Amino acid sequence: MIIPGASLLQWDSFRSYYHRDNAETFGVWLRNALICICDYHHLSESILMTAEKPIPYWKKEADYSKVRFFIRRLSSSSERKLPSIPTATIPILGFLYLSGGEVLVEAGKESFLCKKGDILIIPENIPFSINFHETCSGYSGGFSIHLLKDVSYPVLQRGKPSHYHFLNEEENLVEGLFGMMERAFRQNNETLIVKALDLVLPLMGEVSSSPGRPVVRQFLEMVFDKDDAPKNAGAYASKLGVTLNYLNKTVRVQTGRTASQWVDISRINRAKELLQDNSVPVIDIAAAVGLDDQSYFARFFKKHTGLTPSLFRKTQK
Repeated sequence: MIIPGASLLQWDSFRSYYHRDNAETFGVWLRNALICICDYHHLSESILMTAEKPIPYWKKEADYSKVRFFIRRLSSSSERKLPSIPTATIPILGFLYLSGGEVLVEAGKESFLCKKGDILIIPENIPFSINFHETCSGYSGGFSIHLLKDVSYPVLQRGKPSHYHFLNEEENLVEGLFGMMERAFRQNNETLIVKALDLVLPLMGEVSSSPGRPVVRQFLEMVFDKDDAPKNAGAYASKLGVTLNYLNKTVRVQTGRTASQWVDISRINRAKELLQDNSVPVIDIAAAVGLDDQSYFARFFKKHTGLTPSLFRKTQK
């Protein structure tokens, strides 16, 4: 039910109305705001969520200097899967919102593990790369600060990547707003894009922190450091000055995986990348991922991928 008299002119009152500790009241307001937008633009939910032709993703050679906004949908069930990408920078703010799965992003020399309901905002010209992703769905893209009429939101003032998790009451609403932005982008409707951003950005208040998070972040940064071969979990615990038991427990609580499982993921990802180059011998790849025994490496790789390194290499041709 739409609030009597509600219209797009009430947008400014949203920011003064919203209080983080009153999620139920806020949820009612946001639902009504969402209905107002859809009604005003004559867009149905089925249209908003329609997937069309893929939009070019982060390309190092692309010129983003005149881009004000772009967005693409991520889906594990289509050709638009999130790719592993090399380190890149863009001159606009980047964003990644996940409605499912997980993505490990390195941005500004920090690692951010994004899961369902998470959003990551990356400021302009901060280097970022994707080290790992699994069955991810959601949206990614970027927007220029000059697109917005109000740039006072805290998330825009931090000057460093912001990782935030939306409350359960907010997830569906935020996903709907990103869906609207995708449709509006295809229709070249900048007004609707700005209105949707004006609802999403104020939700990102203070970024929460949990005990052990710095240790987990440092651990992931070391594990996915491409200048250093992955080591066993015990070696990372020693470097961090903690016990292996503490490291495994803390990493599992924060990420859902043990430290050893993350080491395995890093080794497999690194091996897959190196196997793309036919000139690199398998024995050298084994050493590069921290496994000096080529036979053990072959068994390890097959266990995790179902293919031997040689057969995997052939599938990449």
